[in-house]
Amino acid sequence: MSTVVPLRTPARRAPRLALLGTGVVGSALVTRYERLQAAGRPLPSLAWLANSRALHDCAGSPQRALDDANRAAARTDDLAPWAEAEGQDARGILVDATASDAVAGWHAEWLSRGVHVVTANKLGAGSTLSRAQAIAQAAADAGARYGEAA
Repeated sequence: MSTVVPLRTPARRAPRLALLGTGVVGSALVTRYERLQAAGRPLPSLAWLANSRALHDCAGSPQRALDDANRAAARTDDLAPWAEAEGQDARGILVDATASDAVAGWHAEWLSRGVHVVTANKLGAGSTLSRAQAIAQAAADAGARYGEAA
């Protein structure tokens, strides 16, 4: 009798979520995320969230990170807080819950790195034709997903 040995596949790091925007949509996402997590649903980890004032690690509690981000003082430099975050890598999921043209301008870049982008930001694919084409091309080339009208 022969023994069947299952093929081993290399371990992959689980996808991680990052949230940009802590207003109404971002806050609702955190609330829903924590509710689903409490119900035992398998979810990617929420690594960090950011707004125009601060970036916070969500390791302890996404709700605490949200509260801290919303209480943060205004920044005095021109660098967006999320620009300082650890780089998103392939299989990561970036949620854009902003209304920022600057953030929407990064959608094609993130997609080209293999980062999936989920957005409620109408300034991504709904802005200029050239931006919409860049987003579609980057997603197709990298095999990343672009979810809009979140």
